[in-house]
Amino acid sequence: QSSQRYVEEDPEYLFDVGEGMYLDAQLSNHFSRYFNHAEHGNLKFKIDKVNKRVDFHAACDIAVGDELTFDYGVGYWVASRK
Repeated sequence: QSSQRYVEEDPEYLFDVGEGMYLDAQLSNHFSRYFNHAEHGNLKFKIDKVNKRVDFHAACDIAVGDELTFDYGVGYWVASRK
């Protein structure tokens, strides 16, 4: 389904979980869809391949009102420039 969606547009919400698997948040309303990139973000993540999910946790103390960020990784920037 995702491969058909991205024939004419660039993917913006694909999360590469490895081994050719991706989680697609394009149609998701989960709040994690709005986490932004920062090289040294305040969130870390763990990929759970069995349950096909990504779990985020705080990498440091986060104050109320702080933007939630994580490092998208070099693969995101390479793919987004194609």
